[in-house]
Amino acid sequence: MLHRPDRQYPTNYIRTTKYTLWSFVPVNLFFQFRRFYNIYFLLAAIFVLLEPSLDPTSELLPLCIVLFITAVKDGLEDYKRYKQDKQANTKEFTVVRDGKHETVLSMDIVPGDVVYLTKDVPVPADLVLLSSSNEDGTCYIDTVELDGETSLKTRDAVQLTQGFSTPEDIMRLRGHIECEMPNERLNVFEGLITLEIDDRRADMTPLSMEQLLLRGSTLRNTEFIYGTVIYAGEDTKVFKNLKQTGLKFSTLEKRLNQLISYIFVFNAILLIVSTCLFPTQRNASYPNAWYLPPDEHRRTMSRVFGVFMVFFVLYSFVVPISVFVSVELVRVAQASFMAWDDGMRSSTGRAMKVHNSNLNEDLGAVEYIFSDKTGTLTQNVMRLAKWQVGRQVLDETTNPGALKQYYEVGSMTLVDQEEKEHVANFVRCVAICHVAIPVMDKDGTSVLYESPSPDESALLYGLREDDGLLVHRSKDTITISVFGEEETYELLRVLDFTSDRKRMSVIVRNDRGTFLFCKGADNIITQRLREDTDKKTLAATNDALLDFSVNGLRTLMMAWKKFKPGEYEAFARRYEKAECALRNRDRKVARASELAEIRLRLLGCSAIEDKLQDQVPETIQYLLQCDIRIWLLTGDKQETAVKVGKSSRLISASMNIMTLNAKSGPECAVFLDQFISEVEEADHDARNALVVDGESLVYILLLPELAKKFLQIGVRCRSVICCRVTPLQKALVVRLVKKQLHKVTLSIGDGANDVSMIQEAHVGVGIEGMEGAQAVRASDYSFVEFKALRRLLSVHGRYSYMRVANIILYSLYKSIALITVQFWFGFFNAWCGQAVYEDHFLTLWNVAYTSLPPIAMAIFDKDVDEDKIALYPRLYKAVKDGRFWNAKLELRWAFASIWHSVVVFGSFMLIIGDGTVLSNGGVLGHTAQSFLVGNFILMVVYAKLGLTVRRWVWIFAASIAISLIANLLFMYGLELFRYLAEPSIAELYSLAAHYFGIAIVVVICCLPDYVYHYYQRSIRPDDADIVQEESCRPNARAPLHNADRWQWLILLVRRVFGRQTPIPSETTSGHDSQDAV
Repeated sequence: MLHRPDRQYPTNYIRTTKYTLWSFVPVNLFFQFRRFYNIYFLLAAIFVLLEPSLDPTSELLPLCIVLFITAVKDGLEDYKRYKQDKQANTKEFTVVRDGKHETVLSMDIVPGDVVYLTKDVPVPADLVLLSSSNEDGTCYIDTVELDGETSLKTRDAVQLTQGFSTPEDIMRLRGHIECEMPNERLNVFEGLITLEIDDRRADMTPLSMEQLLLRGSTLRNTEFIYGTVIYAGEDTKVFKNLKQTGLKFSTLEKRLNQLISYIFVFNAILLIVSTCLFPTQRNASYPNAWYLPPDEHRRTMSRVFGVFMVFFVLYSFVVPISVFVSVELVRVAQASFMAWDDGMRSSTGRAMKVHNSNLNEDLGAVEYIFSDKTGTLTQNVMRLAKWQVGRQVLDETTNPGALKQYYEVGSMTLVDQEEKEHVANFVRCVAICHVAIPVMDKDGTSVLYESPSPDESALLYGLREDDGLLVHRSKDTITISVFGEEETYELLRVLDFTSDRKRMSVIVRNDRGTFLFCKGADNIITQRLREDTDKKTLAATNDALLDFSVNGLRTLMMAWKKFKPGEYEAFARRYEKAECALRNRDRKVARASELAEIRLRLLGCSAIEDKLQDQVPETIQYLLQCDIRIWLLTGDKQETAVKVGKSSRLISASMNIMTLNAKSGPECAVFLDQFISEVEEADHDARNALVVDGESLVYILLLPELAKKFLQIGVRCRSVICCRVTPLQKALVVRLVKKQLHKVTLSIGDGANDVSMIQEAHVGVGIEGMEGAQAVRASDYSFVEFKALRRLLSVHGRYSYMRVANIILYSLYKSIALITVQFWFGFFNAWCGQAVYEDHFLTLWNVAYTSLPPIAMAIFDKDVDEDKIALYPRLYKAVKDGRFWNAKLELRWAFASIWHSVVVFGSFMLIIGDGTVLSNGGVLGHTAQSFLVGNFILMVVYAKLGLTVRRWVWIFAASIAISLIANLLFMYGLELFRYLAEPSIAELYSLAAHYFGIAIVVVICCLPDYVYHYYQRSIRPDDADIVQEESCRPNARAPLHNADRWQWLILLVRRVFGRQTPIPSETTSGHDSQDAV
C-alpha cells in the first residue's frame, strides 16, 4: 500500500471542464454545428460566397454573432469550472513516503498512497481507513457535501491496523486491495484487503462502507487518521456522480422543433417554386428585354444551380437564427426572477434554486404531480407521541415520562417480574437498536443524538424523558441506562436498514447472554415473530398500530430474541462469508441476516408525530382547483397515508375512496374491473380517490393489461395514494403515466428514495429538508417548503409558458413575413434573385432590429396580476387548455405573416409602380426603394408586437425606440461612409408617401388582429379577459395600468352598446369549492 513509483496509477487530478485552451474553438464549433439549423445557415454562407447575390456579410455576420454568443456563454461556464478544478487540484495534503510525512498537492496523490489527515481537513480521495487517534480505530466524518445530512457518521479502521498510528508503523505494512470497479454508488462498497505486517502474511479482511472515507467528506471530532487511497481523481465516487443523467427539454421546445420543421418545408416550397419559375418567366414577362442573356444560357444546369443558390441564400432568412439564443436569454432572466422572488423564500429567508432553466415553460403546463409524504408534505421534524408496550398504550404528548411512570408507579398492576422485564427489554431495544452517536452540544451542557434518521433521534430523545439513555457508543461497545441502571454491551453486529429489508437489527452480548434487538415496519416484523406469540398481545399491538396510523403517526414495531448456545456463532460464520463476497455482497448479506431475524419476541411499537408543513392543505387545494391531478407516493402504512391525505385536503369527506389491496394478479384484476364500473357511474371525476398498496402495484407494473386498467381508473380520480411503495415503484408509476398518458408530469420529494421519480418526471422538484441533498441535486428546481410549489407553477410557470410561447410564435411570424415579401417580388423581377431589401438590412434584421423588443416582451410581459392568479386557479388551467399555444393560434400567426407580406408588398408596389416623383423631378432609386419596403415591414412587425404584448413597461418601449434609432442611424451610417451607390436617405425621409404609406400599411395589417381581439373579448371572453376587465373597472382598488388602456376602451365600447359583462367572484373556502370564473 506504500507509494511505488514503478507502478502506473491514475492521479488525483480532476477536470470537470469540457474544453482546454487549444480545443475550445474546434470542439465548441463541433458541438454547435451538431444543430441542424446552424448547418443550414453555414450552407447559406457558403452559397453566398459562391454566388454573391448579397453582400456575404448578410449571411456570415448573423451566423458568427450567434456562434460567438453561444461560445462566450459556454466559455464563461467552463472557465468557472476550470477555476474550481484548479483550486481543488492545488490544495496541499500530507502523505507518508519513505517513513516520514511529506506535503504534496492534491493532484499528485495516487492510489496506494497513505494519507495523513487531521481534524476538520477534507478528504482528498476515497480512502480505506487504517487507523485513527481513537484507540478503537473509529473516526467521525461530516458528509453534508455528499448527501446533505448534517449528522456525523462513524467509520471503523481495518481491525489489523488499528494500532498503526505513526509513519514508522505505516512503513511496516505491505499488501493489496481487491475491490469493485469505480462506480457512482455512494452508499455501497465491497472489497477485500490482504496485508503483510513485517513481511508476515495476514488473513484477508472484508471491506465495506464502514471502512471507506469518500472524497467530499470532512474529518470531525478526531485528531488524526491514516488512510490508503483506493480511488483517486475521476475514479472517486463523488466524481462519478457528476456525470449527466440526461438533459431534459421542455415540451414547448419540442413544439418549437416541430414548428421549425414546418418552416423548413415552407422554405423548401418557396425555393423549389422560385427555381422552377426562373427559366420560364423571361419570354412571358419580358419578351423584348434585349439586355438579358439568351435563353439557352439561362437554361443551363450551372445557371439554374446558381439561381438555386441565390434563392437558398435569400430564403434562409425565413428561419429566425436568433430565436434559440433569445429563448435561452429569456429563460435565464426567468430563472433569476424565481431566485429573487421573496414569495418563494422560506420562513428562514432561503431562496429557491434553479438547476435547469430549460423546463421553465413546463411549469405552466403540469397535469400530474407525484409527491412524497415525509419531509415533503410533512416537516420531517420527528417527535415521539406514543408508546405501546404489551397491551398498554402510553401517551407521551399529554403525559411526558409515561413509560417510566408505567414501570414504577404501575408496577402494582404488573402481573409478575417477567412482565416488568418485558418493559425493560422494550427500553433496551429502543436504546440499542439504532446507529445514533451521542455527542455534546457546543455549550457542553447536554447530549445530542446524531443520526442519519430523524426517527432514531426522536425515539432516543423521547426515551430520555422516561429515564432511558444512550450513554456511550464506540466501535465495539454500547452503554445504556435502563431506568437509572447502566448496562454495557459488546456490540457484535449491526444489520443495517435498507428500503428492501424495511428493518434493522443490532446484536449485542453481555454476561446475561447474546441478544438481537430489531425494529422496523409492522408487516415485516410480524412475519418474523414466534409462532407462540400471544394472540391477544399481537391483536392489541395491531389495534394500536391502526389507531396510530389513522391519526397520521409514523409507526415502528419492536421485537427481540436471545440466541441459543452456538446459534450466534453459526450465524456469524455465514455472515462473515457473505461479507467476504466480491459479487452480490448485499444480497448475500441480506440472506445471511434472515437467519438471525427469526422467531422474534414481540415487545411493542412506537408512534412518532410528523406535522404537516405550513399551508400544505391550502396549496394542495389550490393545485386541485388548477385541474392538476396529485398522486401521493409514500413508503408509509396505508392508514397513515390516508390520514395525511385527508388532513392535507388531498381527500375530502365527500370523495368515493376506492382501496386496492390485492394478494394476487387475478384478484387485482377483479378489483380494478369493479372500480372501473364505479368511476363510470360517478357523476364527477373530482369525487373519486384511489388508494393502492405496494403489493398490488407489483402486479399492476408487471402486467400491461392491469396497468391499462389502473390508468383508466387513475385518470378518473382527482387523487391517487400509493402506499408501501419502494423507490423503484415510485419511478415506474411516474413513467407509466408519462409514457402512456403523454401528460406533463412533476415529481417532488426530499430524500434519496425520491431521486428516481424526480429524474423520471418531466420536471423534478427537490425539497431542501432533513433527508440529505441527493433529491436536491437530482432536481431541476429546489426550495425549502412545499407551499412554494403553488407560486412556482401558477405564477412563474404560467408567465414563463406565456412569454416563451409568444416569443417563439412572434419570431417565426416576423421572419416569414419578411421573406414572403421577397417571394412576391420574384413575380416582378423575372425570378432573377434580386433582393428587395438592402443587404445590410437583412444582416441586422434578426440580430439587431427585431431582437430586443421580443426579448423585452418575453421577460416583462404579464396578462393578469399575480394576486389575481392566486384568486382564480382556472387561469392556470387555461394554459394547459392551449390559451397560449394551439393549432389555431399557429394558423392565425401564419395567416398574419402572409397577410402582412401581401399588404406590405402591395402598398410598396402602388407607391413605386410608375416611379415616385421627388421634388427635384427625379424618382426613387433602388436603394431608397429597399429602405422604403424595409421600413414598411419593420413598422408592421413592431405594431404586431404592440398588439401582442399585454402590459407595456418602459423597458419594452425603450427597446422599440432603441431598435428604431439603430435602424435610422445605420442607414445614415451607410450613406455617410459611402457604402451606398447613391444618396437615398434624405430623399426617402422627405417623401410624404413614406409616412402616409407606413400609417396606412400598419392600419390595414393590424385591423384584422384588432377586430379579432375585439370579437374575442366581446363575444367569447375567456377567464383571463374577464379578470383583465375586472382590473380595469373604475371602482377597482388597483390603479389602471397603461397597458390596460386599450382593454378599458373595449369595455367602454361594450357598455355604450348596452352589453354588460358581470364580473364573477370566486370562492376558495372549502375543499370542494369550484372556480366561478
